[in-house]
Amino acid sequence: MKTFLFLPLALLAVSCSSEVAKPDPRVATIRQQHEQLLTQQKQYVALLPTLTGPEKLSPAHIKDSEQRFADMVQQSQDNLTALDQLDPAKAQEPAQTALVGELAAKEAGILARGTRRLANVHDEHYLP
Repeated sequence: MKTFLFLPLALLAVSCSSEVAKPDPRVATIRQQHEQLLTQQKQYVALLPTLTGPEKLSPAHIKDSEQRFADMVQQSQDNLTALDQLDPAKAQEPAQTALVGELAAKEAGILARGTRRLANVHDEHYLP
């Protein structure tokens, strides 16, 4: 009789202890997108001084353009800071899942803006 009562309790204890919250895969994607943005920033900053002819920018315009990209990187860094403050044990909770989804959408938007800015670096002289 004792083993009959002990078995369900042991199974319950094992099932509770083995229940580990699976990390949200979007967190890794957000971190990867941040790294891509940093790479794009390096490429962008390297390209700005090499523009020639009518595309050549004044030093003040180069500084302003670099600052705009740096602002995007700062927004991305803020997203990472928000991710680091989340509790990994609560990864499956709806509120945290929604927050990670919101941060993933923001990060994707920031990366898209950075990609566009890098692709249009030759049109930078048209921007104010």
